[in-house]
Amino acid sequence: MLFLDEAVYTQRSCISKTWRNRYAGAEFEKARQGFGAVAVAAVIDAFGVLQAYVVRDHSIDLDALLELSQKIKQRYGRKKVFVFLDNLPLHRRKDYTA
Repeated sequence: MLFLDEAVYTQRSCISKTWRNRYAGAEFEKARQGFGAVAVAAVIDAFGVLQAYVVRDHSIDLDALLELSQKIKQRYGRKKVFVFLDNLPLHRRKDYTA
């Protein structure tokens, strides 16, 4: 059982680590002058352990979600995995759910 969520950090709200836990954290560079936003999509397991993540400028798009899905597939192989998503419209696109 996995949980996927996204977050966007602007220059004013940027932090150097997100989804931090005692096992691992998703890391990205600290704010640099003039950047607009940094978007992070990550997947954690039922214990809160980070399983995969992607970082993009501005927002998470379909390509980023597909890349994250591939990382999950590589990690779990042929095992059955349930991924819980929120109600973001991007998650309901036919080209993502197919």
